[in-house]
Amino acid sequence: MRVPKPGSGRKTRRHSRQGIRGDEPGDTTQCPSRRCYKQGKASRDKGRPESIRNRINAVNWCRDLSRTGNAAVSLITDGNSILFIRRNERKDDPWSGNIALPGGFIKPGESPEQAAIRETSEETSIKLSADQIIRRIDPMNTVSNPGVSVYPFIFSVQKFGSYRPGDEVAEIRVIRIADLQFSPSPADYGGSYVYDGWIIWGLTFRILRKYLGIQ
Repeated sequence: MRVPKPGSGRKTRRHSRQGIRGDEPGDTTQCPSRRCYKQGKASRDKGRPESIRNRINAVNWCRDLSRTGNAAVSLITDGNSILFIRRNERKDDPWSGNIALPGGFIKPGESPEQAAIRETSEETSIKLSADQIIRRIDPMNTVSNPGVSVYPFIFSVQKFGSYRPGDEVAEIRVIRIADLQFSPSPADYGGSYVYDGWIIWGLTFRILRKYLGIQ
């Protein structure tokens, strides 16, 4: 992972396409600590094993400062269909490659609903507002990260307009609820929903079951 130099627009843009936004090593305008810059500078010594560790540590340090440890997601529906995303493959994403709902970690100072709205905009270009929230589901925990509480919000839209995948999203689909086929696999996770090669399982599956009133 290449750490951009401060003020280098070209490298910063290339870095952001890998799914890392804002508070980057070397981006002292966003990160509240000079430690990121120092680690980023040290990491430019190419060819040394410790430089790789420095780069990873610098990114992780910034990430720890920019989020609370909890997350929020948006289930967007017109009553008949739901919007899903397929996440990009990323080593630093615990849900890498999964079919999911738009969402992500809550930043300090944000409410869960503010985080859900912001992440939805960043990942799909869809602009939501708190007035569109029709239901709040109680926080849920993930199996892979049990210490993370995820706050699901149900947003109502009259129709799905334009949307565009953000840096962290490979594909977006709006799927009719009636077209979701239940599968008993994986049994350890209570099953899944399947549609045209997409497998909706894990936390997203559980949120969907809650929304549909299926226990």
